[in-house]
Amino acid sequence: MDRIHYEELRRSLPGETAVRALVLAAGFGTRLVPLTLFRAKPAIPFLERPLIQYSLEMLRRAGIVDVVVNLHHLPETVRQAVGNTFPGVRYSFEPEILGTAGAMVKVREFLRDDHFVLCNGKIYFEENLAAVLSFHRESGALATLVLVPSDQNPGFNPVFVSPDREV
Repeated sequence: MDRIHYEELRRSLPGETAVRALVLAAGFGTRLVPLTLFRAKPAIPFLERPLIQYSLEMLRRAGIVDVVVNLHHLPETVRQAVGNTFPGVRYSFEPEILGTAGAMVKVREFLRDDHFVLCNGKIYFEENLAAVLSFHRESGALATLVLVPSDQNPGFNPVFVSPDREV
């Protein structure tokens, strides 16, 4: 993508303000050992591309180009996976892993008080993020979660949703 299109992307967002994003990429990827012994989970190829590129592409399609990626485990492998394909991506290195909330606190000046997207850099996820952002703004909610139903993950805590789509 040419950097010339940066302002055009920012203006194309639904709503009033530009949205920024934090992509989580600092984890150890313990469930994928031995694959994660030499590269971070977001840098592992899936369908011939590193996983993190799918998250960054989803953000870009929604017009989100102000992005920071948090790093900890094998950070250079994540930087290489992002490469020059996504110009302007910033990085936030965590000498000690901070967790999700800690990662957000560390980049709070970048995120400001505006709407922001928090997404994972280690999953393949297809969603119309622009539509999600529009839904979020129209709902007036403090936060919006995109959830995927699954019976395949007994190790994770369930999320209960009301018929009105409230968590």
